[in-house]
Amino acid sequence: MPKVIRFLLLILLVTGCKSKPTDNEFEKQLLYDLFPAIVDATCIDVRKYGNLPPPLKNDRYLRFNEEEFPIILDSSLLTVDELSKLALWQQKMDSINADTSRLLIRFNPVLKPIKDIVFAQRFLSDTAPTNTDTASILLNLEGDIIEGRFRITSDVNANTGNRFSLSRILFNKIQTKGIIDVSFSCKGNCGRGYFLLIKKGSNGKWFISKVKQTWIA
Repeated sequence: MPKVIRFLLLILLVTGCKSKPTDNEFEKQLLYDLFPAIVDATCIDVRKYGNLPPPLKNDRYLRFNEEEFPIILDSSLLTVDELSKLALWQQKMDSINADTSRLLIRFNPVLKPIKDIVFAQRFLSDTAPTNTDTASILLNLEGDIIEGRFRITSDVNANTGNRFSLSRILFNKIQTKGIIDVSFSCKGNCGRGYFLLIKKGSNGKWFISKVKQTWIA
């Protein structure tokens, strides 16, 4: 084989190896791409969290939807005092909704594998999970990320009690589905956890197909 051809083949081999992303690089890039959607699906405005409309203790008036938010069935059953309190509560909610300031949330860049694989595997029922890597990875943000009402920062000195963390992705064997464990906590006394099912679409792009709440505090 001529030396020139062998040299060109060597260059193609080397450059081809360098351009192929590792599994960790693929996982990180996928999380970067999905990050805004993850924030939008799981982070909450703590000013609204637990702030139920009056009356709070009477089951005649309240029911909860699938997201566990209260719904007043019939306001005609309320007393004058309760209607007054409800109006004040609605004014407060309207003020919060009109506020354009963003909630600062600190992101933990250390991503650990999902602990409860058995529970998570229920979402990957078609095939068994493929992950065998038990190491943590770092998902360092280049800067603050703005998504809707939220500003996400990885600055450890950020003056906020709101915390946001992700797990590594638990893929199925053929890497067409995955599970992410997400935790959001606010000032240490409230929060929620979720499993996010992600799927690879027919166009090759990944998206969140299901959000399952796993805990609430």
